Amino acid sequence: MTDYDGKYREIGNRLIMQYQKEGTVPAGVNGPYDDKESIVRNLSHLIIMTAIEIRTFGRKELAGDLERMGAHLLFLRQPSGLYILRENTQKDACNGVIGHAWVVESLVYLYELTGKDRYLEAAGDIVSRHCFDKKQRLWHRPDYGGQAKAGTSIDYTLNHQLWFAASLAELNRTAGKHDYDSELGAFLDGLKRTMAIHKNGLICHTIYLSRDFRHSVKGFIKYGADQFYRMLKRPSYEYREQGYHVFNLMAVARLKEAVGEHAFFHSEKAGNIAGYVSQAAFLEGLSRSDWTSDPTLSYTNITEEEKCVNVYGYPYNVPGLELPYISLVLKPLIEEEAVKRCFLEQHARTFDEKRREMGKISHDKTVINYRVYEYYRYLEKKGRAQGH
Repeated sequence: MTDYDGKYREIGNRLIMQYQKEGTVPAGVNGPYDDKESIVRNLSHLIIMTAIEIRTFGRKELAGDLERMGAHLLFLRQPSGLYILRENTQKDACNGVIGHAWVVESLVYLYELTGKDRYLEAAGDIVSRHCFDKKQRLWHRPDYGGQAKAGTSIDYTLNHQLWFAASLAELNRTAGKHDYDSELGAFLDGLKRTMAIHKNGLICHTIYLSRDFRHSVKGFIKYGADQFYRMLKRPSYEYREQGYHVFNLMAVARLKEAVGEHAFFHSEKAGNIAGYVSQAAFLEGLSRSDWTSDPTLSYTNITEEEKCVNVYGYPYNVPGLELPYISLVLKPLIEEEAVKRCFLEQHARTFDEKRREMGKISHDKTVINYRVYEYYRYLEKKGRAQGH
């Protein structure tokens, strides 16, 4: 992807310059879900882009800007010690467990670049407010009263759990104390049940089975109904799952890099989910325009242009920008040609050559540009391999 690296760094540096000028970042609307977000998500992503510019590309002059961003992020914490990620009174303010996963991820980078304990302490404090259920091997949503409670609801969205685990693993590695070895080991062991996949390797969006009998019975019924709907070509989760598959894989790759060895990464299931991206069904799923097959969204605000592809894919979850990093970490399992095809399709669909930014067919033209930070993780990984 070398020929394109400069284009995506140009986006990152433009966003950094915007922060230098305005002292803040714009808020987004969480892509096709259209939930109004706070600035926390985009600020967290920008921190990582800035940190990688400094560490990988030698931009030491940005150190002061990184410190300002870090102070800004800490300032935004609520009295409970948590963050407001989205502002929808019908939904939780944390966006499940993934909201604080993005924050912890950026705090780890801040600590690594500055060496200041306050970032590590903040990350640890945030994690402590997410209760881990040892029986179900999953995390609960945080309680905004400020305490980690088993009574709060477990987040059964798989990608949320994977991303929280990935950020926790990076915190664990950076802190060097192995405080979370037990939780991470239990979570990875639990993926035998909690990560359901289809025969072709496509990852299920929802966690259907756990060690909780009541939830597993409900999940079994829900999974069976979804399979039946697919067979009849009726609305099901398939459309959403096709748009989210690589987003799940991104978290798996981060876990692999941070944790190292674990049986899950050598399992048949890991091979199947990685192998899915080399199948024709993968790109076909990302190009699906039959949005009516998805029963989970209101499409009143989605433009006809966006509906020409899977709205969860290129316009939102940027699989083409995620696969380059994934392929470096899971190299034996990911075909290089599959990465190239997806990247070029992503670039053609969403990169605006005139404006030199992302967002050509995106519902949220703000968030998609900050999600370039995921491509920055590839640039960082590649730079380390080259000795930068």
